[in-house]
Amino acid sequence: MNMIHIVLLACAFSGTEFERPPAETFQLYGQSSMVTVLPDVPLQKNALESTVKFAVAGGEVEAGQIIIEPGASELQGVEFSMSELKGPSGIVLPESEVTLTVMGYVKTSPDVKVIFPFERTGWFPDPILPFVKSFDVEEGRVQSLWLSVNCPPGQQPGIYKGEVTVSPKNAEPQTIPVEVRVFGFDIPRERSLPTLMTTFIEHAERIHGDDWNKEMYWKYVDLLQAHRVDYDNFYREEEPIPTVEDVKRLVAGGQEAWCLRYLRQPGEGGSGPGADEGTYDEYVAKAISDAKASYEVFKEAGAEDLCYIYFFDEVPEEKFDMLKETAKQVRAALPGVPLFTTALDPDYGIENGVSEVMEIWATSFVTFGNDDRMAKIRKARDNGDKVMWITTVWPPRPHPNFYVEYDAIESRLFMGAMPRTHRPDGFVYWSTTWWWNNDKPISEGPYTDWNPHTGASNGDGSLICAGKDGPLTTIRFENFRDGLEDYEYYSLLKKVIEAARKRGVTDGQLKSAEALLTIPQEIVKALDDFSRDARPLEKHRLQIAEAIEELTK
Repeated sequence: MNMIHIVLLACAFSGTEFERPPAETFQLYGQSSMVTVLPDVPLQKNALESTVKFAVAGGEVEAGQIIIEPGASELQGVEFSMSELKGPSGIVLPESEVTLTVMGYVKTSPDVKVIFPFERTGWFPDPILPFVKSFDVEEGRVQSLWLSVNCPPGQQPGIYKGEVTVSPKNAEPQTIPVEVRVFGFDIPRERSLPTLMTTFIEHAERIHGDDWNKEMYWKYVDLLQAHRVDYDNFYREEEPIPTVEDVKRLVAGGQEAWCLRYLRQPGEGGSGPGADEGTYDEYVAKAISDAKASYEVFKEAGAEDLCYIYFFDEVPEEKFDMLKETAKQVRAALPGVPLFTTALDPDYGIENGVSEVMEIWATSFVTFGNDDRMAKIRKARDNGDKVMWITTVWPPRPHPNFYVEYDAIESRLFMGAMPRTHRPDGFVYWSTTWWWNNDKPISEGPYTDWNPHTGASNGDGSLICAGKDGPLTTIRFENFRDGLEDYEYYSLLKKVIEAARKRGVTDGQLKSAEALLTIPQEIVKALDDFSRDARPLEKHRLQIAEAIEELTK
């Protein structure tokens, strides 16, 4: 008898528990990529499906999970494989773009300081481990596999079918049918939601040690760019100036922003060059000289439009006059280069004149849920400035964040449905690689010795991990990219509607499509009130995709 049950589990903590399979076999379950499946918590029943299904557009990456649950005894030496995904007229999704990998786990500890404690500590899914080819699954635990499809642009639309085979040494192999729907459109490579993010590459260099080289460096760049994130560092001070060839490779990979230089406030310490008050003029002159040298390289590569400069990290009001004067000096030396700050100014430079020299502001994302602050953001925009939103270790639940303990869907909503609802001009995040509590890459799994603690939380500032062969993505970073891709669905639908209207399609005919541009409240009601159930988002995304297909026939 085939013991496979394909189950879409909406929540790992609610519903009816499954009966365990007999000792000599095991069960397989399908799960959304948006769900955090804990390895040592009993699975809970929600809905049954006969296949594992997900959908993807050209130029997009989508994934699903396969959960392996042993019977009354341990599964040993489990191996796994993926068949071809065969679609219309025998067309096959390229094998190189379909990956089946092992979910890795990190352990949180009750003995370390976290700013917002959680009831549960222990094992959580996070790094995805392509180097693990075989594993055991203890009785009483489950193991996730991550099935990912990177759909090439222009791929023939339709349903592509295949199967995953799971083969333990001590049980008969079992298979799960897989269906991937390819939509009849491509999402653009360019990002509709700009991001300014830091990757501290020195952490990767330190952890990889003797294995660090230029090839490893580009593996990190490629991973970030494949997730629609620039390789950048808006705290950049002493990094070597890139070559023209390096800049051209960055641009070819999709780079959209590059911080020429970070300027500290007077007296600010840190690991970089000191901005001592007594020698601050010399500090600024050196910073301008370095920024100009980098800018000339980008200009030679035809990429000067990527450049910006960051000023004064989260400074209070008493520093605003100095911020303005310093920015004036930089503006005079590098006219046309956008200037960016996270200064704690609720008026975004309008009242104190900083807006005369500053184009880009970042403010806490909770600001976008405040009517009074939104009025000031609109005033800043009317002044020609951009106001992005930013998150760090704060605020706590019920707001979303990128903590290891949080549901994976939160990363996706935070980069897709939430910015679509609240309309920031971009997203700012302080780090992808804050790894001070690790001194070696992950080399074994699924249960790893990677320390997720980053100072005040587990996962803040650490969206990826270091693996023995290079960087490793995480379930959080995969959902981060999925959110950015969801945002492209909204942007593409809006463009398609505008094009249809120009063709003479009436407003009445476009009414249902336009309604889809408003995120349903069952998905996001407010920044602190949203659904952690994947199904409403999946339904809305499908409706948008079908509307795009219908309007582009």
